[in-house]
Amino acid sequence: MSGPRRRPGTVFLGGRFVAAAEARISAFDRGFLYGDGLFETVRIYTGRPFALTEHLQRMRFAAARIGLPVPYGTAWWQAMIAELLRRNRLSRSDAAVRVTVTRGAAGAGLLAPRRSRPTIFALARRLPRELHVWQRVGVDVALLPFHPGLDGYLSGLKTTDYLTALVGKAMASERGAFEGIYQTRTGQILEGTTSNVFIMRRGVVETPSLRHGILAGITRGHVLEIARQAGMPVAERTIRARELQEADEGFLTASTIEIVPIRSVNGRRLRSSGNTVAKLRRLFHSSRLDGRIG
Repeated sequence: MSGPRRRPGTVFLGGRFVAAAEARISAFDRGFLYGDGLFETVRIYTGRPFALTEHLQRMRFAAARIGLPVPYGTAWWQAMIAELLRRNRLSRSDAAVRVTVTRGAAGAGLLAPRRSRPTIFALARRLPRELHVWQRVGVDVALLPFHPGLDGYLSGLKTTDYLTALVGKAMASERGAFEGIYQTRTGQILEGTTSNVFIMRRGVVETPSLRHGILAGITRGHVLEIARQAGMPVAERTIRARELQEADEGFLTASTIEIVPIRSVNGRRLRSSGNTVAKLRRLFHSSRLDGRIG
C-alpha cells in the first residue's frame, strides 16, 4: 500500500517558509478547533498580487469585528507573498495565494485569552487548467435549498468556518454543476459558495445588495465600477431565483476566476449570447493592465 501523497512546494507558516509536506500546526490552534480565523485569496498576475491592499483592508475589517489582530503592514505581506511565489517558481506566473490568519494556539476553551499569538499561513497554487474554458463557454450552476445565515453578526466576513460552502459545493457537484447558489426560503438568491452572482436583465447589470449580508467581493466591486464607467446601468437589489433562471445573461465573479458566464441554472440554459459578459471581461482586463483598478 502506498503512503500518503506528499504535497509539493513551499508554504509560509509561523514566521518561516517550510516544505508543504512538513508544515504542521498545533492541535490547539483555534483555527483548527473552532474555525476561529480569517482568510483571503489573492489573484496573482505574472507574479504580481492584484488588489492586495483591498484584500488586507477587508481582512482587517473582519478582524476588528471578531477581535483578532492581523499583524504587519502591507509591505510585509507583499514581501512574504513575493518570496512565497519565488520559492514555488511562480514569480512570473498567473497564480493564486491564500493567506490565513487564525487566533493561534490560544487554549481549548471557547473563551480565548485576551492576548494571543496569531498563526499566519500562506500557500501558493497554480490556477485551474480549465479556467480559460470556463471563461469562454460558461459554467452550470445549481440553486441550493439553504443559505449560510447571512443575517447574523458575522455577515459578510470571510472566516475559516467554511463548512456551509463545502456542503453547498459538494451538493452542486453532485448535480453536475460548477457552483452552488445560496437562496433564502422565499427564493431570494444571495451569492455562490465561492463567488458573487450577477444577472443581465433589459440591459441592466444587476447583483444582490450587500445589505443582504453577502460577501463584498473584490472582483464584484471592480465589475460594478467598470460597468458604471462604461455607462452601463447598474442595480444592487433583491433578485429572485426565477429572475436568475430567466435572465438575459448571468455570470459569477471571484478573484481566482475573474468573470465567468453562467451557462445554465438547474439544467435550464440561459438564452443569451454572452456579449455583455464578454465586454465586461475585456473592460476588466484593460482596466487592470492600465492600472485603473487594483
